[in-house]
Amino acid sequence: MAHRRVFHVKVECTGIKSDLAVTANKFALLGLPVVFEKTDTGSIALRFDGATVGHLDDVLGTQVIAALDRGQAFAARIENAYQTYDQRLKPTSQRLDLKVEYFLERDQPAIIVPKPVYQPQPKSFFTKVAGVSFRQDVVARCRRGDRLILKREPDNPKDAGAIMILRENGEHVGYVPAHVSRNGDRSGLTYQMDRGDPLLCKIKDVTGGYGQTIGINIEITEGDDFNDGDDIPPVTYSRPPVAQDDWRPNPQPTGGSNAWLIVVGIAALVFIIALIAHNS
Repeated sequence: MAHRRVFHVKVECTGIKSDLAVTANKFALLGLPVVFEKTDTGSIALRFDGATVGHLDDVLGTQVIAALDRGQAFAARIENAYQTYDQRLKPTSQRLDLKVEYFLERDQPAIIVPKPVYQPQPKSFFTKVAGVSFRQDVVARCRRGDRLILKREPDNPKDAGAIMILRENGEHVGYVPAHVSRNGDRSGLTYQMDRGDPLLCKIKDVTGGYGQTIGINIEITEGDDFNDGDDIPPVTYSRPPVAQDDWRPNPQPTGGSNAWLIVVGIAALVFIIALIAHNS
């Protein structure tokens, strides 16, 4: 006697052209059937609405091919559909969650869906660079995505736990804030550096400019690699940055304009006094 079996699988479907970030498009797919079709290359294609939209992975596909060769049939329907994004929140592809039903005869092997392997991601956090107001000429040359160097400065007279932040050419940008380095605290960045932990640093944002102090937001990552590639494009400012030497304060009201206001006020007061005296 055949027994009904069910398995669930997630499949990347680059062949779906609808923007699944739009709620209406997403819900329009729910419950619709997907057909498993064996290809000439020995894989299982997902056929949806007459087109191939994706493929099962090799481990699962091999099992389904063997089952199809035995005469088993599969009924797959879409349980969920959503857009996938990269680390920069750019759309990459679409993903379908499928519920697959089939009947299994005695002594036939069941379909085993491989469990996803957890890939630990490097821990990272964000903070600001301290001391940039004293180094605006260097900061003005920094760009988003630039790699920076963290260097301990134990001889710093103000903070023995100081961590310098340098450009790759050696220019001094600033310091890791004291509340992040936390000298003497096992949870601080100074302790991690002194212990020899690998740390990477890069610029996430450049702020200010155009008459304002230029600031830098950084990302510090634990590990030997950012794991997001090196293709971060440089960005331009919405308003061009300027070095501190070029900074000019906004014009302030001059003494002449203040005197004019005083004259107008006195004239108004005299008019009010004269009006009261006339009415009385």
